[in-house]
Amino acid sequence: MNRESQDRGREGHLHDQEIFLKGWKLRKCFLGLSFALLVQALDQNSTGVALPTIGSSLDCSATVMWVGISYLIANTTFQPLYGRLSDIWGRKSVLMASLLVLASGNLASGFARTGPQLYGFRAISGLANGGVTGLAMIIISDVVSLEKRGK
Repeated sequence: MNRESQDRGREGHLHDQEIFLKGWKLRKCFLGLSFALLVQALDQNSTGVALPTIGSSLDCSATVMWVGISYLIANTTFQPLYGRLSDIWGRKSVLMASLLVLASGNLASGFARTGPQLYGFRAISGLANGGVTGLAMIIISDVVSLEKRGK
């Protein structure tokens, strides 16, 4: 096989996606993913405003910065794992599971009584947040063709 046929084979492979959504199905998919990303963004940004009050009520004002640190470390470290998990169990089920874990982590964070409990529960929320972010981008790349992805 010569070089030109190899290049054509690779080029054909880039444009050889199996599932393309069009019309209303694509809009519904984007609406759902937009809602998931909105929940994720609100979760990521909402605690920063209330951290001084939370730190004083839990008597952990000196270490309250660990709320954000634990959240972002868990988010960053677990984000690549979700791509593989979604290859095994499917994109939708892993996205729904990560949204469920995100809601559970947020609920548990609301009931935290000490600083370390809050840091741990926010790490659980960060773990799930990495899944929502990564899977939303993976799903978009699955349902939109390479030529139309920039739009």
